[in-house]
Amino acid sequence: GFLLKANLESQFDLADELLVGNMLTFEIESPDAISTYFTGTLFDIQSGFVSEHTCGAEVVLKPRLELLKQTEKSQIFVQANVQSVLNKLIQKAGYSQDRIKWRVTKDLPTLPQCVQALENDYTFFTRLLAKYGLIYWFECHDFIESIVIAEGNLASPYIERGLLSVTDKDGLVHEHETGFVGFTQCQSRHRFRMGGSQVHMNAHPPTSVSSALRSYFEPAAQNPAEQFERTGNLELAYQQGKNEVTLVGNVAEANAGYSFSLNGKLGTAKGGDYTCIRSKQIYKQGSANNPKQVAHHSESVCVPRGEPIRIAPPEHSPKPMVFTATVRSLSGSKANPHLDAQGQYATQVHFDSQVTESVKRLTQYACRGQKQPTGLHFPLLPDSNVLIGCMNNDPDQSYLLGFALNDTQPSVVTSANNAQNVLCSRGQNLLMFDDTPKTPHIVLQTLAGNQHLVLHGDKKQPYIHWLAQLGAMNIFAAKDIQLGSVKSAIRLLTNKTFIASAKQQLALESKKSVIADAATNLDVTANQIDVSAKQDLTLKAGRSHRSVIQSDIKLKADNNLTITAPAGSQIIQSQGNITIKGSGSGNLTLANGGSEISIDSSGNV
Repeated sequence: GFLLKANLESQFDLADELLVGNMLTFEIESPDAISTYFTGTLFDIQSGFVSEHTCGAEVVLKPRLELLKQTEKSQIFVQANVQSVLNKLIQKAGYSQDRIKWRVTKDLPTLPQCVQALENDYTFFTRLLAKYGLIYWFECHDFIESIVIAEGNLASPYIERGLLSVTDKDGLVHEHETGFVGFTQCQSRHRFRMGGSQVHMNAHPPTSVSSALRSYFEPAAQNPAEQFERTGNLELAYQQGKNEVTLVGNVAEANAGYSFSLNGKLGTAKGGDYTCIRSKQIYKQGSANNPKQVAHHSESVCVPRGEPIRIAPPEHSPKPMVFTATVRSLSGSKANPHLDAQGQYATQVHFDSQVTESVKRLTQYACRGQKQPTGLHFPLLPDSNVLIGCMNNDPDQSYLLGFALNDTQPSVVTSANNAQNVLCSRGQNLLMFDDTPKTPHIVLQTLAGNQHLVLHGDKKQPYIHWLAQLGAMNIFAAKDIQLGSVKSAIRLLTNKTFIASAKQQLALESKKSVIADAATNLDVTANQIDVSAKQDLTLKAGRSHRSVIQSDIKLKADNNLTITAPAGSQIIQSQGNITIKGSGSGNLTLANGGSEISIDSSGNV
């Protein structure tokens, strides 16, 4: 970053609160008449009257990224590309997309979940840069400030001034005394350290505390390639500043992220190319009484351009064992991400109009990766509040424990129903354990109770209630289905049609009686119908009995066969012949009142 302080004088009062937070562009004219433009955000202004008609002010300019330090939150980005997350953070600071410049040679990875754990946005931003070996600086073109993110300092631009030099106040380089722009002081710092940083695989935890301390925390990688890359980035950050040069002078362009060439060897400064990693610029404008009293002081901390620069990971602050986080979607869509019919996540990036192919690795469950998943499963839906924890305070090793409550997820258990234990989802799917002493019960329901199963443990009258008010209820079994009632009855009721179907055999058995009752019609249809009774068989009709047979009617009895009809009734009617046969062992008699006709076995009438 950068810090710019300037003392200004004006005929107007500059302490207007509306100025704070706006972008300001300074034109800095160096002694050699070359102008440099510098753009920053006004963070602080202090003013006072230096004369009757003149107001003086001291202004402080910083990059807009400083605004990210003013917030702290916990959130989870699902199916998040690292570059998209960084873009979103930068845009929150006030930079438009066209003011974000990426100078990278490879694509950043897409993470199943990216966790911001009790961090402000700037710490989260810095941690991501450090993890993936990125640095940033600011550039000003056409009075517009841009932020540049690159993989290293070899992509940093050179200042347009060209070759710079260092001169001492005793005049070792006298030809530059008039209109001189360069450095007048130089300090070199060299450091040597033993040991280095180390990243551990998740399957191989660290074995020594000292190694973890040197690594700022205990960073873990998912595979050897990631382990190697992160170890290299941490080692470069750990060795950062082993060769530092601090240059003091009046070079306005020597800001963080810019490179320049230094002339020869003078004092402790060696010639070569350097990259500025920190800078401080202090300007003082000439007053009304003495307009030529202009002062400019610059301090630039530089490293050799050939040494890779990495950002040191921010120190991880202590975190509670469990805390809440909000699930976010970079596209802002409520339906992204979402589950498809196969139980996999389908994702959609913000610049794509078509949903991409389902990605199995995005199934964000509490037990993701197990061969046989166990435990609680829940999807990460946008704006949901979840409970997470971080192993060893490392957000990259976060784990999810369950849901948390917020305004969009109110509690379903209050003081009014404190005996209930409820698991409820967004679609009103509910599992409730009610521990009311006299009427304990369990409810499993969906669709606001239109389908539910109640296991009621009422001490006086326990029961099971199964209801499907919408759609159908189907019961299937590979072998047997048995419905039994020990003491009372089993009732199957329907308002329209009741169908009992079997591919082989349908049996109705009862130790006492089987009753089939219909308000209108009772239809029994089959290829063959057998009706048998061990004692008596009674067919009773309130009005008439009709039997229609296409072939034969056989009535057989071991003893007597009696057909009785009321007076004046007709029981046999045929358009053809009617044949009545006996067995030949007795007589065939037709009787009517007191008269009868009898035929014996010999044919005598």
